[in-house]
Amino acid sequence: MSMIADAAGISHGLLYHYFKSKEELFTTLVQGAMVESISAMKDIYRLPGSPIEKIRALTADILDEKGAPYFMLIHQARTSDGVPEKVKRLIEEYPMQTFVDHLLPVFEEGQKAGKWRRAIRGN
Repeated sequence: MSMIADAAGISHGLLYHYFKSKEELFTTLVQGAMVESISAMKDIYRLPGSPIEKIRALTADILDEKGAPYFMLIHQARTSDGVPEKVKRLIEEYPMQTFVDHLLPVFEEGQKAGKWRRAIRGN
């Protein structure tokens, strides 16, 4: 917790004022990352362009400086042993299928229009 407080530029006491433990902080961060990730998946439908352009925009958002920490945090929560029980429940609440379900219509739209074949070939 002291390293986190130092990195955030706040006192240890202030960090403990908001979070009782690193487990509580981690859980809060994972929950926020999950909510933001689902929001980004839903926002893809508001983006202009073809399905491939929408997927490219979403991918760019996931991998940029703003999105990468969310992606990495969720990956860490999904693949690490010893995560807090609340995080395990969050992972169960937001299974990978949730993300697939949100994106499937975009992929189906591109497939129906024959966009994926052309995108892969570079046309």
